[in-house]
Amino acid sequence: MTQGSPYQLMLRFSIPLLLGNLLQQLYNMVDSAVVGRFVGTTALAAVGTTFPIVFMIISLFMGVGMGASVIISQYFGAGDREGVRKTVDTLYITMFVFSLVIAVIGLVISRPILLLIHTPPDTIDLATTYMQITFIGTLAVFGFNVNGGILQGLGDSRSPLIYVGIATVINIVLDLLFVLVFGWGVAGVAWATVIAQFFSFIYGVIHINRVNQHVTIDLRHLVFDAKVLRQSLRIGLPVSLQNMSFAIGAIILQALINSFQSDFMAGFNAANKIDAFAFLPMLSFSNAITTYVGQNVGAGRWDRVKAGIRATLLLS
Repeated sequence: MTQGSPYQLMLRFSIPLLLGNLLQQLYNMVDSAVVGRFVGTTALAAVGTTFPIVFMIISLFMGVGMGASVIISQYFGAGDREGVRKTVDTLYITMFVFSLVIAVIGLVISRPILLLIHTPPDTIDLATTYMQITFIGTLAVFGFNVNGGILQGLGDSRSPLIYVGIATVINIVLDLLFVLVFGWGVAGVAWATVIAQFFSFIYGVIHINRVNQHVTIDLRHLVFDAKVLRQSLRIGLPVSLQNMSFAIGAIILQALINSFQSDFMAGFNAANKIDAFAFLPMLSFSNAITTYVGQNVGAGRWDRVKAGIRATLLLS
């Protein structure tokens, strides 16, 4: 990222990110398609109702993760391998703590918050089940995304695409197995997602340790650095607040939608899945320029920072 044409670098880095985001959205659409086709519209409405709530709570950590990814890119650009190691260790420890806290809170508040947003009686039990299983798998969700963030900070956007591909294939297979064969319904779809992301998370740790030369993840000897966490919070907290404000708006809208019948709720949430595709190119370029700027700031190449921003604006 610190050498070569900014235009070519942005394209080469963004394309795998875009493909990964497309796969992740396909992943979500498969869940909705399986639920809607084989379980029913009430179940589809229940699954869609939970999304803004889960997103709001998970946003608390994802901002920290993004902040850490920026710091990793800066240390990497500066050639500070020890700084990269400290940031990765601190990110993993923070991830484990946040996962436990959010899982416990999520299990407790799932039903009360669904009642608060006027979830209809015919969907609330299914929505509660889906939401609680999702929170049980918080570590898998975080780990899946953390590994991708670490590699993006190091300038590798291809490996995260592999992780998403693995999760997508496992998720589709388990969706069909749990719903069609075992008859688990909404719970089956939720468990399929959690298990797929868990396997992708574990594969990511193994893959990083075997292939990447710049960082090693040793879960037995992680060292916490409070300074790194403060830096991550300083960078990532505004992102968390921005995402949470978006989620709060979505929750308010969902509460209004919930005043209608489950068929209306299912249609709204299915349309949202399709609408999300429009944002994927912008999201991919945003992630790419974050890594590019971080590495060039670390290397002291402010001239390339300006050139990269111009290139990204033109490409997007």
